[in-house]
Amino acid sequence: MLGFAYQKGLVPVSGAAIDRAIELNGVAIAFNREAFLWGRLAAHRRAEVEAERRRARRSRPRTLSTTLDEAWRVRIAVLTRYQNAAYGARYERLVRDVETAERAKARGQDGLADAVAARSSS
Repeated sequence: MLGFAYQKGLVPVSGAAIDRAIELNGVAIAFNREAFLWGRLAAHRRAEVEAERRRARRSRPRTLSTTLDEAWRVRIAVLTRYQNAAYGARYERLVRDVETAERAKARGQDGLADAVAARSSS
C-alpha cells in the first residue's frame, strides 16, 4: 500500500528515504523492498499485478500440516525468516505452554493448542 500511495504522489517522502527506512528497520528487508516496488507498479498497471499474483498462487503447491508439531515447525520457520530466531522461539514457547496447560487440564484434548498454533504469530 505504501508503494501504491507513494507512486500516486500521496507520500511526501522520497523513494530513497523509504528504502533507507526499510533497511534501518531490519525486518524482512528484501520482502519489504519488493512489496514497495509491487505497490508502485500496481498504481499504474494493477491488472497486470493482479494477474501475476493469481499466476504465482496457482503455481505454488499448497500442503497442509498434518500434525501439531509439523504446524509449529512451519510457523517457526516463517516467523524466523520474517523477523529473527527469537521471534520464532517466542511463538514456540507460547504454543508449548498452551499445550502443557491443555494436557494438564484437559487430558486427551489438543484443540486449544492446535488453535493457538494455527492462529498465533507470537
